[in-house]
Amino acid sequence: MQDERFTVQAESVFNTLIDLLNELNWECGVDKSQLFASCVLTGKDFPVPINFSCSKQKGILTLTSPLSYKVAKGAHSRVALAVNLINSVLVDGNFDFNLQNGKIAFRCSLSFIDSVISKRAISHMIKLVLTTVDEYNDKIFTISKGMYGLDSLEEYLKNGV
Repeated sequence: MQDERFTVQAESVFNTLIDLLNELNWECGVDKSQLFASCVLTGKDFPVPINFSCSKQKGILTLTSPLSYKVAKGAHSRVALAVNLINSVLVDGNFDFNLQNGKIAFRCSLSFIDSVISKRAISHMIKLVLTTVDEYNDKIFTISKGMYGLDSLEEYLKNGV
């Protein structure tokens, strides 16, 4: 019974999402059978892809934004520290750093269990992803290349956020 309820809710949330994306006139790939959509938006420094998925099993809408670069193995430790520092100041969402493949993605989620998710809530999530990824993707990139130090990042986070 609970799985059926999550399925109906997931489909409803996904339809709300698609309605919003259509209203925004965004070109997105959509897979209704998987309750998945993806768009690529333009950021200040890098493109900002956003993947949208509704989980029937968990009752969660998740937005992920994979960064457009991989971190070289030699930079893993300093990037892991940078991601940890950045995550410590974020109120919503977080960056995930996969040490196996050097990929980083920003992720935020919202439960729709016994809830109605509005276009406004989804808009907030999209703005969160866009602003957070746009704010930090270049800093993580320059740290990975050794062009920006952890001390500078700490100072920025202390005074610039």
